[in-house]
Amino acid sequence: MAQVPVKQFVANVNSIYKKKPKYVLGSDSFDKMDCIGMPRRAMKMAGLNPTGMSGTNYAARYTLKDFQKISSVSQLKVGYAVLKGRPYDPHDKYPLPSKYLKGGSAYNGDTTNYVHIGTVTQVNPLVITHMTSPTAKQDTKLGKWNYFGKYPQVNYDSTNQEKVVITVENAIVIGGSLNMRKDSDTNAERITQIPSGARVAVIEKGTVWCKAVYNAYTGYVMTKYLSFEDEEKPSEKITLSLSRECATALYEALKLSLNL
Repeated sequence: MAQVPVKQFVANVNSIYKKKPKYVLGSDSFDKMDCIGMPRRAMKMAGLNPTGMSGTNYAARYTLKDFQKISSVSQLKVGYAVLKGRPYDPHDKYPLPSKYLKGGSAYNGDTTNYVHIGTVTQVNPLVITHMTSPTAKQDTKLGKWNYFGKYPQVNYDSTNQEKVVITVENAIVIGGSLNMRKDSDTNAERITQIPSGARVAVIEKGTVWCKAVYNAYTGYVMTKYLSFEDEEKPSEKITLSLSRECATALYEALKLSLNL
């Protein structure tokens, strides 16, 4: 399984937090997401496919590694997943889906209802970053967080933390001139206008917004105004695993020399 270095993963989570997306159950995009949508989006930003991360109950039972109850804050490390779990209650505000109960298709003997997930983005002092209504939040106390585990898509090995995964995909601007903005918001400052038919390099692909490189500019453009040429061609999408130094050099080269 491809992995993202823990430093990059946490940086992506923090980047999402700063954008303050709207909490929307079942969503996973730059501007709206639910609690598990935050780590999913952070993985997608690194070019990964976050399989097994469709819901907190499934992730707790079948995806997270070394999953266990928290007995001490000292167990937590940067990049770990933390969850809020509570005993099964048929009258719970967020009831446990029946498939996890005895006789259900996903039953494994555990009837705990894992209702929320977050990510440890700092220790000493503790910071847990997570999505909740109405937007992203950071907790500095353990509170009701009572379980933890490791994301299998994250590389916690300190010797490999300086590896960076970059995905670049070509796209063509359609439907007239396209505004490139400083942030993924229609009210954000406009950086430049990209003419219809111009090619851009997409480095973060989302359902509503994409982060792209055009000439010497880097910013956000709306996905619906991009055509991804031929998604059946693997050659149109390039994924690289590089050292952070090499990745930085490549990124700067894209900004300075790509007239796509």
